[in-house]
Amino acid sequence: MMGYLPVKIMIQRLEIEGWNEPGVNTGNWQHAKEVRAPTGKLESQLAPPDRITRTFKPASISKGADGLIVVDAGEMISGWVRLRINEKSGQEVSMRFIEEMGNSYAQRDVYIAKGSGNEIYEPRFTWHAFRTIEISGITQPPTQADIDIVVVNTDVLPVGNFKCSNELFNKIHENYIRTQLGNFHGSISSDCPHRERLGYTGDGSILVESSIYNFDMTNFYQKWMNDMDDARNKKTGFVPHTAPYWGGGGFAWGSAYVIVPGSTICITATRGRLSSIIPA
Repeated sequence: MMGYLPVKIMIQRLEIEGWNEPGVNTGNWQHAKEVRAPTGKLESQLAPPDRITRTFKPASISKGADGLIVVDAGEMISGWVRLRINEKSGQEVSMRFIEEMGNSYAQRDVYIAKGSGNEIYEPRFTWHAFRTIEISGITQPPTQADIDIVVVNTDVLPVGNFKCSNELFNKIHENYIRTQLGNFHGSISSDCPHRERLGYTGDGSILVESSIYNFDMTNFYQKWMNDMDDARNKKTGFVPHTAPYWGGGGFAWGSAYVIVPGSTICITATRGRLSSIIPA
């Protein structure tokens, strides 16, 4: 899930009608092949899942150069677009996702219409970080009713809040909450949700306190600590730049192996499953 995987292509016209319902004709389907069973220990999912946490309508829809439809979400989000499409079979509709500073980082979805009318495109295996969406290849310009902005992140429950008489401070905190949630995916604290999308241990250890004061991070951090433990060199104790995935390392990153569970225990006064990382 993590990594530089910015493009999603869905060819809707290849979908078999009723493929997921009883009685469908599977005569032309390929048979499943028997393969080697996976190794390791099967355990229940510890971390909270990623969920759709908010849905809203775009701030504006306008026509840009070369017939592009430009959709402004009104804010920077991590998630995707739900788009209602009524196009002929084979019509290719492309969506380019652009962050607030103007870079797309090659984030793009392509939908090839089935031609059945009133189709709904919504990706299942990716997310993007964006404020603006450029839509091309669509012959019937969408309206507000045709587009939903869908916010997606690991569904950590809020446990704290902040409000004061200074509206600037309130806005800074609101922006922090949105930014932090935008970097929570798969119970991994990522460095950014659009470009690298990796669980950099150094980045995550810096914000551990603010995360715990605002969200219930108990199972989230236990899962991420398991990732670090899996990635750690069991002979030298070396912790890489990112967990899971790959690469690098050093004191500033490896310290997360102590800072994350240590901060959790100090702030929440509970050890829970983290005692497997830091024994009594």
